[in-house]
Parts: sequence; C-alpha cells; structure tokens
Amino acid sequence: MAGKTPSQVSQWLFSQLAGLFPDWLKSLFFGTPAATILRFSENAKRISGEKGMLVAPAGLLEENAEEPKPFRKKIVDIVLPQSCFLKRVITAPKTARHNLHNLAELDMVRQTPFRTDMVFWSLSRPEMEDNRVKVAQWILKRTDTNAIRKRLKRAGLEVRRIFVEGEKLQNPIADFSAEIVPHAKHWRLVNAMLVFLGITIASFIWLFPAWQNSGILDRLQQENARLQSQAVDMRQNVEVLRQKENERAAFLDMIYMRPRLSDILRNLTVALGDNVWVSDLNYSPKRVVFSGEVSGSAAQLVLLLAKRREFNNPRLTGPVSRTGSGAERFEITLDPQGVQ
Repeated sequence: MAGKTPSQVSQWLFSQLAGLFPDWLKSLFFGTPAATILRFSENAKRISGEKGMLVAPAGLLEENAEEPKPFRKKIVDIVLPQSCFLKRVITAPKTARHNLHNLAELDMVRQTPFRTDMVFWSLSRPEMEDNRVKVAQWILKRTDTNAIRKRLKRAGLEVRRIFVEGEKLQNPIADFSAEIVPHAKHWRLVNAMLVFLGITIASFIWLFPAWQNSGILDRLQQENARLQSQAVDMRQNVEVLRQKENERAAFLDMIYMRPRLSDILRNLTVALGDNVWVSDLNYSPKRVVFSGEVSGSAAQLVLLLAKRREFNNPRLTGPVSRTGSGAERFEITLDPQGVQ
C-alpha cells in the first residue's frame, strides 16, 4: 500500500459498492479495469488458464527467472505466496482499533528499516483477544514488486492488484488501476453525470403526471372555492327572496283578510235607504267614518246598521244637528274588521 491512501471508510464503502456489480459492469461504470486472478504454482511449467483463472510458474517470482513465454495480453490480479512478504504482528489496546492503519505505519517506520516510500503494505482483518486487538501487517518491497510486474508484462500480463495467498486483507497490497486506466476518475465522473441525468429524466417522467395533476387539482380547488362562494351568495339571495316572499304573502293575506273599500261602499249602499245622503267617507285600517244627512232620525239609522251583519259596532261619534229642511246631520263610525 502506498504511503498516501484514502480513508478506511471510503475504501470500505467503495469496495462494498464495487462488490455488488460484476467485473464488466465495474469496468464500464467505475472505470476499473476487469482482471483475471493469477496464482503461482510449483507444478506449472508455463502460464495457462485453469478454472476461470491463470496459473503461472512460481519461478517467475525469483530474481534470475527465465524469460516467460509470451501470453495473450491480459490484466491480472496476482496472488503471491506468503513467502514473498514480510509479516509483522501488531497488538494494540482495544480503543486503538479505529487507528490501526496509522499505528501500523508508525510501528513499521520505527521497528524496521523500511520507509513508506520503499514498500507496499496492507493489514489483515483484526482479531480481538480480551481487551487487545491483533492485526497482521504484510509488507512487500517496491523493488520486488516492480521486478515481478516487469517480468509478467513481458509475458503480456499487466498487474492490476496484488494480494496475499490465504489471507483476507482489508485492502490489496498494491493497486495499479490508476496506471492502467489513468482517466478512470473522469470516466466515473461522466458516468455519474449520466446516471444522475438518467435518474433526473426518470424522476421527471414519473413525477410529470403528478405535477400536471397538481395544476388541474389547483384549478379544481379554485373552481370549488368559487362555487362555494357563489353558493353562499345564492343562499343569501334565496334568504332575501324568501323574506320578500313572506312579506308579500303577509301583505296579500292582509289585503284578502281585511275588508276592502269597495266592499264597504257596496254594503253601505245596500244598507242605507234613499232617505240618506252621504257627503264624506274616511277609510283607515282601524275605522270607517262617514257623515251625511238623513230625513228621519240619525239614532234610528244607527240601530238599522247595527241589525245588519255586515257592520260591527256602528255608533254616532259626532253631534247630531237638524237642517233647515228638517233632516238630521250625523257622523257615524264603523269598525272595518266587521265589514264583510
């Protein structure tokens, strides 16, 4: 592992996300070159394919190894035997488990002749023992790494990552993906923008009917509010019309239930004889007052009117006087409620 690496959290997140996709999809989207596993065996005589992986002679790892026979060009992740590495076991308090990377780097610089720019290294998965944490540090010299890469490259194999055989590491010992695909970051950025654009378009297509319906809903709500306001106004108008109708009905009832002037005149004309002359008649809702002359007795005229059902409570309300011709001048009042 190089001296400057991403944080453990970002590495773990990237590895988890990358592990969800097949190699060809990772190569397409993340810009990570697809690679084949390459292992080394003492029994192998040449580089060959076996069960979906490649097997190479273990002699290629030695300094004075013979020139390998050319193989078709391929990107590989090599799994080196543990004998190629320097293994160191580091123990630390349980509270330091989140800073194992920095602790291992500092311990390596202090306890070994190696500097961070001289080696690649990685940590195995930590193990807990009582209140302490134990982790193995696997160290590979850069000079050895470069020599192995050159020998494999002459055979047509480009090394992407390096792992330790039989050991589960937190991260690869070395990762040369950036050298193989130098523009991977730009590729990931472009793909991320395309994915974001696709999600945006899909979201727009999915939400457009709802957005369109929201406009229709707003218009319907406005129309509903307008109709409700109109209904309130119409209800008020109906109440006003109903009140007017009630007043009109009451007025008509008053007209039909109360005696009319024409009826009063008709009844008086029938009731009064030819010896009676009416000079004045005043009509009001409460009384009818008429005055005139009678050739006979005014009191007898009142008694005559009292005998008829058309009139109620006829009475003399003014002085009775006699004229030069012998007739009596009178003023008689009737209650209109009794006029029929």
